[in-house]
Amino acid sequence: MSFVEKRRFLRFVDESEVKIKFKDTINTYQMKNFSAGGFMIVYAEGFEIGDIVDVMIDFGYGEFATKAKVKWQKKDVGIGFEFLDTQLFS
Repeated sequence: MSFVEKRRFLRFVDESEVKIKFKDTINTYQMKNFSAGGFMIVYAEGFEIGDIVDVMIDFGYGEFATKAKVKWQKKDVGIGFEFLDTQLFS
């Protein structure tokens, strides 16, 4: 059996909290995983594919803040966000 990885970035399980500012409101969500390309949270109502949000993640040694776009969402899986500036990781 052959397996082809289609991801551009290595993904890590990370259950940190992420703050997302959307429509002048900041809410905290539990992150499910994280990579240089984006992250996934548990499913939450109110987001639409294509929405642009401000993201703040505190890794304990410093806060990471950037913009992200809602890439996909599935009620039984979660919501996938794509970082808009992947150059931050290079």
